[in-house]
Formats: sequence, structure tokens, C-alpha cells
Amino acid sequence: MGSISALILYLFTDICFLLTFQPSPLKLFNSDLFSYSNQVTDKGGLTSTASVNVTFLDCNDNAPRFLQPAYSASVTECTPPGTILFSLQAEDADSDRQGNDDIYFSSVGGTVTVGADGAVALASTRSAGTVVNLDAYAWDKGQTPGALRSENPAKISVRFLPCPATAAPVTAAPTTVAATTAPTTTTITSISRSGNSNIAWILLASLLGLGFLGLLTFMLWRYWQVCGRLCETTTCCESRPRYQERYVLNASPNLPL
Repeated sequence: MGSISALILYLFTDICFLLTFQPSPLKLFNSDLFSYSNQVTDKGGLTSTASVNVTFLDCNDNAPRFLQPAYSASVTECTPPGTILFSLQAEDADSDRQGNDDIYFSSVGGTVTVGADGAVALASTRSAGTVVNLDAYAWDKGQTPGALRSENPAKISVRFLPCPATAAPVTAAPTTVAATTAPTTTTITSISRSGNSNIAWILLASLLGLGFLGLLTFMLWRYWQVCGRLCETTTCCESRPRYQERYVLNASPNLPL
């Protein structure tokens, strides 16, 4: 860091001299104010002391710079005014002293506006096919030597497109689907009822078959003994002697021969 010269003038004397000193860089970094005391002595041995306060201002020597050189967006004729399209971004290499890195934005435009915070908004609409181009600048709020503007502007381009076509009514599709699915539901119901009827008939036929088998079994059991007895009787008659047959026949004159 170079030396600093201070011109000290004592009002009550005619002494004027130039004082040169070299401040510490660390002190300048930690504080904007640098203080020191100076004592002078004349030939007669008289002394005088003076305090010197020096305020150091950071030099605003870096202009803001956009993070990207161009921005673009597409909107439709139906996009309402006031819609935020995007935001600009910039940086400043200076320190935060005296607002040297405090950035705001500006632009001149009617259809598209740029806010101080960098928000790019739609102010009014245009017809489809219109392209709006404008330049935006970034500024800082530095004090020494003053505010600086970005060397290169940000190029902004906004294209207007037609409004989306009105879609066909979506209510017709569900109606068609419902009409299609209704017969399916009815068919399934009828099939289900038919299946239930068939099951009922099968159960009824099974019960009737079991009843018939039971009746047949009972008849065989009941009349099997009778048949057996008849067969035994017939056999006995055949084994008897012939004279017994005559006796039987003679004993029954009323029986036809």
C-alpha cells in the first residue's frame, strides 16, 4: 500500500508542513477509519500535539457483470399482464463497503419491463408472431468515484405464440364409455342369474335321483324275500311225487283242470 500525504495547517501559527505516513493494510481492512497522533516541537522546546483521523473509502472500480449475456422466453397471446417471465442475475467483484456490490437493474421497454430486483415481467400482450427485444443494464450503488453500469447489456427476447386451441368437450367421452359398459354389466348379471338357475336345477335333479335310488333300494329289499319264497314254493311243488299231485287235484274238484 502506498504512502498517504496529509497537509496540516496550524491556525494559530504560520507553520505549514507536509506529513507523510504509511498506514497498516490490516487496519484499513478492519476499519474505514484510521487515527493517529502527531507531535511537533519548535526550537524553543515548545510542543504541540494534533490528532488526525483519516476515513478510507473503498474504490468502486469494478462494474457489475451479467452471469449470462442473453435471456429468452415464449408466451402466448392469452398470457395475462404482470406475469413474471424470468429473473436477471449479475455479480460485482467489489467489496460490500459503501454499497459497491449492491446491484439493481434497469431497462427501457413497454411490452416487457425489468424491475430493480431483476424480475422480467409482461406488461402488455401482443399478437402471435411478435418478437420483443430489449436491453437491460445492471448498476451498482458505489460512492467512490460513483455508481458504475455494466459494460455489456443483457439481451432479452420474448416471443408471442397463439393461444392454445380450445379442446373438444371431454364430457362426450365418458358418456360413450358409460353406454358401452352398460350392456357389459347387464350381460354379466344375466349370465350370473342363468348360472344360478342351472345350479338350482342340478341340485333338484340330484335330490330326485337320490330319492329314486332310495325307493328302488327299498323295493328290492322289500320284495326280494317274496320272490325268494315264491321260488322256494315252486321248487317244492316240482319235487313232490305224482300221486300227491293227483291227490291235490282230486281234493280240489272245484279247480278247473
